[in-house]
Amino acid sequence: MTEEFDFAAESAALKEQFDTGDGRALLDVIQLAFAHHQRVPEWAGAALMGIIQRAEDGAFASWDQPFGPPQRMGTPKGAIRRSRERLAHAAAEDEFAKQAKEQGKRPALDNEFFEAAARRSGLGGRSTVMQLYSAFAKKLRRLISTD
Repeated sequence: MTEEFDFAAESAALKEQFDTGDGRALLDVIQLAFAHHQRVPEWAGAALMGIIQRAEDGAFASWDQPFGPPQRMGTPKGAIRRSRERLAHAAAEDEFAKQAKEQGKRPALDNEFFEAAARRSGLGGRSTVMQLYSAFAKKLRRLISTD
């Protein structure tokens, strides 16, 4: 694992999306913070508190107004897959850090490792998380090599 997950950069990108009207980005950053054991960014907490207050005041008729419609049939599969890849990568990075700290050395990226990452992520089994992680890591390597 040579790529390091940058929660601050991911949070900044999601804030930009939220600021342009993508309410789903708020839920994405909260989910990502939870998956990566990070504090929810201040902007996201403030935005959520504002939405809760407006909801209590009766400003919304449905969930769709502040957050957009839930992902369902017809949602671009690429967007769903990218979100799952990001979460699998975050779970694997967290598991890597945990095992490295416990073992005092770099853990092996074997079946046992990915089983633990799968339990951490809640995205599926070992092979699912391994595939999602690999796809995300490959994209990161491509981005890094083009800079």
